[in-house]
Amino acid sequence: MKETEGENQSLQREIGTHKENSGQHLEEVKMIWRGACVAAVASLLALWPARGAAQQRPSVKPLKPFAAELPALPGKVYWDMDKVRIDMGAFAAGGGTVSAHYTLLFYTSGKIYQVFPGAPPMCSYDEVPPAQVGCHNPVGMMLMPLPKASAKTKITVLGEETVEGVPCTVERVTSSDPNVAPPGGVRVWVSKDLGVMVKIEGPGGGAFFTAIKLGEPDPKLFVPPPYCKYAPGTAGKCN
Repeated sequence: MKETEGENQSLQREIGTHKENSGQHLEEVKMIWRGACVAAVASLLALWPARGAAQQRPSVKPLKPFAAELPALPGKVYWDMDKVRIDMGAFAAGGGTVSAHYTLLFYTSGKIYQVFPGAPPMCSYDEVPPAQVGCHNPVGMMLMPLPKASAKTKITVLGEETVEGVPCTVERVTSSDPNVAPPGGVRVWVSKDLGVMVKIEGPGGGAFFTAIKLGEPDPKLFVPPPYCKYAPGTAGKCN
């Protein structure tokens, strides 16, 4: 469908606004994709330092679509199998403040969007190999595969509990290898329905999903704004 003259003029104004603010915007994008998320998930990393190397590990996908809040970010997650949306509030990072924004990750196409809906609205996206999308996910640490039992690592099933209405298997992970688990180990709650961790407790505290709702999120949540601009290289690389 061809754009009307009015739509074209509106789009040109958006492009102009984007260009005027591109320097500041791209710096925000780089802050997020190249380190600012470390500040946002510091409480998660304190729980399980080895998971700070999330970019070096494959991620798993939930077995079913769901939506949930993650107070540790703080943020909200919408997961529809091959695509994810993560809403995050403003937070301090790198001596400045990253404004409220949301991230869209598409596991099939490899596209990753950072959307700043404030005034003026801005959006950039990058493309990575689809197999690497998971390691750019800010909540990826909750989606890392659990370590397997070995001579150094012990997995103990502690029982079953319900977290936010979701039935879970409770497991304790201990290891003499600090790259697998921190001293003292961690306890994890793995959802039977989703197949991923929904809660973690360790020496550094705890993190968990709240307000878990099973079912497909609204498809409109995953539609990128029309003013998004391709910004190659901003997503960084997986190690």
